[in-house]
Amino acid sequence: MRLLFPAARQRLSAIVATATLNLAFALALFAAPEAFEIGPDNKDQLPRGKEADGIIGDFVLRNDKIEAVISANLPLRRANMSTFYGTNGISPGCLYDLTLRGAHNDQLTCFLPSGQQGPVSWVRVAKDGK
Repeated sequence: MRLLFPAARQRLSAIVATATLNLAFALALFAAPEAFEIGPDNKDQLPRGKEADGIIGDFVLRNDKIEAVISANLPLRRANMSTFYGTNGISPGCLYDLTLRGAHNDQLTCFLPSGQQGPVSWVRVAKDGK
């Protein structure tokens, strides 16, 4: 014996579908990507791990899946004490850390697109998505 007539079942299906879409939209808003500069008050937001190199002044990019650190345009900024010695050994604006969000398992030393090294004009968040 069926408890609902076909029209009532259709309405219930539409309500459930609408509620599901609304929930998915709300969750997407809460899981929005973020981009922010690390300062003294939020350095606990840096990803951690064996090769983690983030410091105050760097930038964190993250979403609900991954988190990354982009190095700041700071004097003599390099990934760690054993990379890129010499005059052009600095690597601002490069990917220093990458890990799954909350895993604190960074294994990346440094990713330099096209071998980018040396001074840059600026590193900043152009649009924070808020």
